[in-house]
Amino acid sequence: MRLGKACQLPSINDNLWCADHQIHLIVTDAFKAVPAWKELSSKLSKLVGHFNHSPKNSSILRKIALDFKQSRTKLVQNVSTRWNSDLKMLQSIIDLEGCIAKMAETSTVIESFLPSLDEILIMKGVLNCLEPLEKMSRALSSDKEPTMNLVFMQLVNVRRKLVFFGNHSTLTCVSEISEKLVEGLDARFPNSGIETPEYVMCHFLDPRYKGSVINFADPEKYELIKVTAVQAIIDMKKRDGSESPTSNEISSPTLLESEEDEQEDVWEQANKKLYGKQQKRQNSKDDSFKEAQNEETLYVEEGCVHKDSNILQYWNNQQNKFPYLTRLARKMLCIPASSSTSERVFSTAGNIFTERRTCLSIDNIEMLVFMKENMKEMNNITWPGFEENENE
Repeated sequence: MRLGKACQLPSINDNLWCADHQIHLIVTDAFKAVPAWKELSSKLSKLVGHFNHSPKNSSILRKIALDFKQSRTKLVQNVSTRWNSDLKMLQSIIDLEGCIAKMAETSTVIESFLPSLDEILIMKGVLNCLEPLEKMSRALSSDKEPTMNLVFMQLVNVRRKLVFFGNHSTLTCVSEISEKLVEGLDARFPNSGIETPEYVMCHFLDPRYKGSVINFADPEKYELIKVTAVQAIIDMKKRDGSESPTSNEISSPTLLESEEDEQEDVWEQANKKLYGKQQKRQNSKDDSFKEAQNEETLYVEEGCVHKDSNILQYWNNQQNKFPYLTRLARKMLCIPASSSTSERVFSTAGNIFTERRTCLSIDNIEMLVFMKENMKEMNNITWPGFEENENE
């Protein structure tokens, strides 16, 4: 995901990786680094596979679960390409633990896969470690609101919880997994994302926080991000002022003017006239800096809005008051923290354009994908004309 040219911010990263994919790598590496968990995970995977490959046992498990009035009636198999499938597998086994134990009374095969009490405690501890990451992943995969501004806050909260679980767990396996998860977060998101300009800038442009958490964690980084915002405003002002004039406004300079400009560049210190031009240019730069700084200062001193406020609506209402910060917010907040939304669209397109539907036109494919992705929103749309015809 290349952002440098799109955002035009100083010190911007040329590449910004999908946060969801980074979480997947963190969890996968942590599981591989703990041999005790690898062994237990393999055992649990075989348990679930035994039920999934036996319709008879699955039917019995479902009947017992219904008798016990369980909301879940089926075990979930984990897959290597989705880290949260391990979490769902653990949840399903823990929820159906009593039902599986009842079946193990009459089946030696199931009894051999049945986790012990200590293993169940480990499963619950690992589940506690994965749940904050699952919530973070869901928040960063949203396609209804900006997500880049959430990365920093999510990282701080998740890291804090993982450290707490690791320090207070009496189980060695859980402590090791928690420690490896924290190491992965620190390696892929240095200093909880403070080292990534996009994360801190989007957090600063979130009117609910305005960089307050960064100011508490690293005051120097907070001042730097404010300077970066001011510089971005100056750059936008400069680009606005250097727009190409219309054909009627373009006039060719005379030879005398061109020669004078050339001499002014050569004898920069000696020519008073040129010095006056330079002083004027410098004053212009000072004015741009003051205007940019005033806009940034007014935004910070205005205070934070309520945490439930819609930040997109906020910037839409403030575009006259903060014209350049609004433009900067549009550039930054539109960047998704995760590519999950686009990947879901690719999956939808793959399910629509199959081997048996190769004659679909591009327009029809596009419309079908659009309808599939917006089905819930379309159900909420009222069609007055349609209702009238239906009543008739």
